Amino acid sequence: MSIIFNKINLIVLISIIIIVNISIPCLCFPTGAPTWACADQKPGHGFPPQNSPSPYQLDVQPQQNGQSYKLTIKSSSGQTFRGFLIEARLVVGNGVGSQPVGRFESTNTTIAHTINCPGGQNNAITHSNPVDKHEIIVLWYPPPQGSTPGQHSSVRFVATVVKVYNTYWMNLLSAPIQLN
Repeated sequence: MSIIFNKINLIVLISIIIIVNISIPCLCFPTGAPTWACADQKPGHGFPPQNSPSPYQLDVQPQQNGQSYKLTIKSSSGQTFRGFLIEARLVVGNGVGSQPVGRFESTNTTIAHTINCPGGQNNAITHSNPVDKHEIIVLWYPPPQGSTPGQHSSVRFVATVVKVYNTYWMNLLSAPIQLN
């Protein structure tokens, strides 16, 4: 009897270990990117990013008030997406800096909310739920004049867009935006 009981215990223990090991790499963030994703914008899903051209575009338009910009993520072919992370970064040479700048604001908190990446407040924006989205619209406010280091006079928006859990694109870049 005890040999059968020990075998059952061993089978249960091995099953639990297998389930835990399968689950660990499958981190899921249905309510948005964690702050540790700010540095490299990797979702942490355990899959590599797509290397094909992204079906999503990051459009940036100045607002009439002259103090903010409207950002839109959408697909020209109508594809939906579930998650995203957007930051504004200073243009440095031919690339972008490593720290997000400025401040984001959600136009609909059921769709998007801000996060505090290291060094700032509300300096990135991410999804609030994993529901399919056709487009998102958010607002961005530049940093106060004279607050950016050096002679930086422009930013680019950098985004990661998640179509589904194992399909995402990184480093979507907007055109450079001149800061006044």
